[in-house]
Amino acid sequence: MKVLGIIGAARKNGTVSSLTKKVLEGTQENGNLTELINLYDYDIQHCKGCWSCHTGKCTIDDDFEKVFIKIKEADIIILGSPVYWANISGIMKTFFDRHTVHMHNRFPDGRDLWKLPTREKIKKGRNALKKFGPMDREDFKKKQYILIVASTVPFKHIFGGRKEVVPTINALKRYINKLQGKLIGKLIYTDTLFRFFKKKRDKMMNKAFRLGKSLKKTP
Repeated sequence: MKVLGIIGAARKNGTVSSLTKKVLEGTQENGNLTELINLYDYDIQHCKGCWSCHTGKCTIDDDFEKVFIKIKEADIIILGSPVYWANISGIMKTFFDRHTVHMHNRFPDGRDLWKLPTREKIKKGRNALKKFGPMDREDFKKKQYILIVASTVPFKHIFGGRKEVVPTINALKRYINKLQGKLIGKLIYTDTLFRFFKKKRDKMMNKAFRLGKSLKKTP
């Protein structure tokens, strides 16, 4: 079984990276193949919104395809992100945006649609809208996912920690739902600034290792 860790964390040895490595260490003991990717090590450019992907090919020549191929080959994918401005990191969002070319149904070119007679334009437009959205891809339906989120603020606190962490979790969940995957685990580590809580950090690392040990492929 292939377990792929994908993180969008500028701190190469930070909490998100450490937790992900622990999960991979745990699953390696089961004989599984593992790989860790930090998106900051790749050239992944912003989506231009040009819709040229509706031809089936993105016009941007960068490293996105290299990472996407690894996703296709993996059985279990770990998605890790720190909380930046109450959401996932910018590089993680950019990476998600670039999935459109492979994971989104094609929509008719608006310029061609506009040339049609009104009745035909409405008909084709309605049919296109019904299909508009994520593709129904069998090769992604059986993939399993684990979320890892790290935040400096408490998850439940009078200073609004919940408002910081929950949108980040939801953003990662939306990605999984669009790819028709299955969420099988998550690690939410808050109060990361309080490093003197060593027992808490050790507890989270042990939890990550046990999560890795528990990973099993769905038949």
